[in-house]
Amino acid sequence: MAEELRRATEALRSQGQVMVAGRRIRSAATLPEIYELHGFRPLWIDPANQEALLGEIAAASGDGLNPADYHFEALRAVLAERARQPDSVRAAADAELLLTDSLLRLAAHFYFGKVDPVTAAPRWDLVGVVRGEPAARVAARIAGGRAVALQLAELRPVQPMYGRLKSALARYRLIAEQGSWEPLPGGSVLQLGMEDPRVPVLRRRLALTGDFEGVVIDSPRFDPDLDRAVRRFQARHQLEPDGLFGPASVRELNRPVEERMDQLRVNLERARWLLSEVRGRFLLLDPAGGHVVLMDNSEPLLVLAASFAERARSASEFRAELRFVVLNPDWTLPASLVQSQVAPLARRRPAELASRGLEIFDLAGQPLDPARADWSRPERLVVRQRPGEGSFLGSVRFGMPNPAGLFLHGGAADGGALAGSVRLEEPLALAKALAGPPPSWTAEQLAQALDSPGTPRTFALTQPLPVLYAHWTAWVQSDGLVHFRATHAAQDAALLAGLLRGDASD
Repeated sequence: MAEELRRATEALRSQGQVMVAGRRIRSAATLPEIYELHGFRPLWIDPANQEALLGEIAAASGDGLNPADYHFEALRAVLAERARQPDSVRAAADAELLLTDSLLRLAAHFYFGKVDPVTAAPRWDLVGVVRGEPAARVAARIAGGRAVALQLAELRPVQPMYGRLKSALARYRLIAEQGSWEPLPGGSVLQLGMEDPRVPVLRRRLALTGDFEGVVIDSPRFDPDLDRAVRRFQARHQLEPDGLFGPASVRELNRPVEERMDQLRVNLERARWLLSEVRGRFLLLDPAGGHVVLMDNSEPLLVLAASFAERARSASEFRAELRFVVLNPDWTLPASLVQSQVAPLARRRPAELASRGLEIFDLAGQPLDPARADWSRPERLVVRQRPGEGSFLGSVRFGMPNPAGLFLHGGAADGGALAGSVRLEEPLALAKALAGPPPSWTAEQLAQALDSPGTPRTFALTQPLPVLYAHWTAWVQSDGLVHFRATHAAQDAALLAGLLRGDASD
């Protein structure tokens, strides 16, 4: 079999793909490396490992992934063919290559996600570093070991929020398999105390998704138990929880169960992008929910309302680190803000820059008069803002360098309109919560710094805190109820399209 494997892997390296049993092998980087390092010897010696991989592929639908992406039916066919022809070198080589390519795909999708968040193209190979090791070494160890299922499971996100999304998907899939849900006909607004023949339909529908917790009866009366269920449903769909079940509530209620399943699938993918290797505490920037949340193993420690400027609402998902907090912050403005915000203001009212605490320098660090600076070339100017009441950032800035250029702060409302701004309503609450554990500073130190409003004071975290930015359009709380957000539908649609793409469509 060694010669068969060598020829196939060399063809894969040179052509980028080869066909095996009617399926494309696309792992052109890692699969050849695995067999070159192992002298073109087969990895899949133990039949139990083969069956374990088939089991994990079948179970991938629970992660919102498609078993067909991992050659599921083709694998069953080639393994059956090898059993019928135990002396066939070709049948053995086909099974070997298809098993390894399936493993690489599945491991890549569990650890990195199927869709590349930058290119939006599907991944078909496991490349780079996985849990601190080269991908080829990790894959070879899984294939030749004795714990395929366990080792693949370890590549999934460990945060409980990932498991909650999976559980929610399973519940909604069961609803679909049992015939979906009965739509509620239109009509007058339903509310507490009234009687209407649609009320039993509403009660049954809300019981399916866990909103109604009482005994399901056929009474047409809108009773207090149903009122509580309606308010719960409205709250988790970003509707006013007023108990008045009108057109907006009916529209959300009647969305197909398949649409809700798709929302869960795309958010499982977001979780795979961001939650890999994240343990303990992390900070969640959630433009879909309008919150910044300090989490500890998926349990919210602090939920803060936040205003996301337009560019901050539409940025691509990223992971960064929060490393320090500055009280009474000074600030060197990003070049994009100098061009989009400061330069237009300087051309109209240069004297206003001083009232906002803005100082202008050339690239050599020499101060310039705002009225005489060349604002037609703002890229050659450096703008700094002193601490003070006019500061865009307010009294607190959170240092989290990130690829999207977003900045987290506690400034006044006008600062929240700046491109890239994420403005907290209660920034000091987050600064206090970030003090530990392990302790980095105390509430008394924060208070002392605020008593000197013109003096910046930087507090470094003992351990950098992971920051995750994503459009969480489906969020599952610890009670199992799913909160769906109608925002960012375009991002959801693009991500879903990537998840649905098979290797034949590339």
